[in-house]
Amino acid sequence: KEELNRLRTLYSENTEGTYDYLQIVDEFKEKARLSDNSNWVHPDGPRLDHADYQIKGIEIRHLGRKGRGWVSTIQIPKFTLVLAAKAFEIVYQNELVSSTPKSELKSRIIRKLSVEPEYASDLYRLFAGPDLIPYEQIDPKESRSIDLLRIEGIIRYNAFNPDDEWGILDFRSEDNLNQKGTGLWISPSFLNHSCVDYNVERIFFGDMLFIRTSRSVQIGEELLIGYCDPFRSNPTRLDYL
Repeated sequence: KEELNRLRTLYSENTEGTYDYLQIVDEFKEKARLSDNSNWVHPDGPRLDHADYQIKGIEIRHLGRKGRGWVSTIQIPKFTLVLAAKAFEIVYQNELVSSTPKSELKSRIIRKLSVEPEYASDLYRLFAGPDLIPYEQIDPKESRSIDLLRIEGIIRYNAFNPDDEWGILDFRSEDNLNQKGTGLWISPSFLNHSCVDYNVERIFFGDMLFIRTSRSVQIGEELLIGYCDPFRSNPTRLDYL
């Protein structure tokens, strides 16, 4: 019965975007608990058991020189959930031994693809830099291989630092921009950036990333996200990006 209820919850999340946020916060707090030696009490840490979601009425389009991005095909009211995604892979600061968050993220992605190469096609659709051919031009024989340069580029241009607005993750780092770790989320990575005129905002619960509209969005309007605080200085914002 417990497993059946779990499956019903995942189905409701995936098809309707119905999430019990209070339960998710409680789950996050429980799984983020640390032992005295700063290891997770739970084996997987704050990696939550929830489904992805995409609202009906948005699609990825080619947008000229901007590349690809999410565009609305319907009018979307303010504060509407449009995307929810589990991390493709994530690493937290307390899980590092000697490497940086991004180098550890790369190692974990390589290990994941070596075991489950079918996930490479989803990953390789992301922008990996101007010097690499797009996914659509990759030889099908190589689309499931481990492409180190492409993985590095994808991390460079698409990785997010998981914000912790709730103050649940209590470990610290000397690097304020990476103090919680770093991760890769596939569908939110197609959101393009705007420092000022953004219309969606993100919020993290563990390895779950939720995207909601911050104002009403019109038909044909691109969904844009602000990657960092627009009131920070220009050098700080550039360093973050």
